Amino acid sequence: MRNTRNSYLNKKISGEGMNDYKNELKKIKSKAEKSRQAHFDLAEKKSLLRDILHYITLILSSFVAILTFADYQRFLPIIPNLTQDNFVLGVGFLASFVFLLTVTEEFKRWGEEAQQHLYTGKQLTSLIRDCDSLIKNESLLEGAVTNIREKYILINELSPPIPDKEFLKAKQRYLNKRAISEYLDEHPHLTVGEAKKRILKGRGDKEDE
Repeated sequence: MRNTRNSYLNKKISGEGMNDYKNELKKIKSKAEKSRQAHFDLAEKKSLLRDILHYITLILSSFVAILTFADYQRFLPIIPNLTQDNFVLGVGFLASFVFLLTVTEEFKRWGEEAQQHLYTGKQLTSLIRDCDSLIKNESLLEGAVTNIREKYILINELSPPIPDKEFLKAKQRYLNKRAISEYLDEHPHLTVGEAKKRILKGRGDKEDE
């Protein structure tokens, strides 16, 4: 049984079957590129949210620590009606807010989610490279294509979920990047900014027709 499976996996693909398998690899590669864009975008977004919340918490914590040992009378020129009780109450509210931010940071786990999306993006990058290598080869083995297929399914099963809204945004960004890349291949003398302007202008002209 094992010899039969090994024989099947090591079977060389030729003829029309070669085109069919290469088309399948191109489809897997295209899907992987869109998913990779979404995962990298989400990793960047989650990291940014984590950093913003972390720095806000750090700054407010330092501010609370300073106010705890401060004399409320120092603030009378700014807040004339300030009393000792109001000052202590205000510091208490601020400390409670800092605690709430700390709990939110722990509960949201944006840093952990960012790492998961980043790891999945890197796995998809490796898969895309493997697809590229096989697509460029003049010969293919059944086992190599099967391995790509199974690897893509496994990555999707283990990857963190992508909200539909985020996936659509990432898909559009990917298509825009691809359009710019293809346009630059045809017009290598242009900069990325110039290519963007020409593509947008071309889309606008088509909409006006």
